[in-house]
Amino acid sequence: MISKETLEERVAIRRQELQTENERLTEFRVKVGAFVSDIKGRSVIYNLVKNLSLWKELEQLAGHNGTQD
Repeated sequence: MISKETLEERVAIRRQELQTENERLTEFRVKVGAFVSDIKGRSVIYNLVKNLSLWKELEQLAGHNGTQD
């Protein structure tokens, strides 16, 4: 059987791993949001990519509603 101290140590380690992953995900979402906003500001490029399924997924990930800002 696992001791309480060992279990608490594992929980603390996993909590730290989750926190690190969450921070990386947040940083990624901010960068994707900045990228989407930048592309939307470039009308020629935006008009070329706005109908691509990958672009729509990027907009969703970034929290944009699919309309030009």
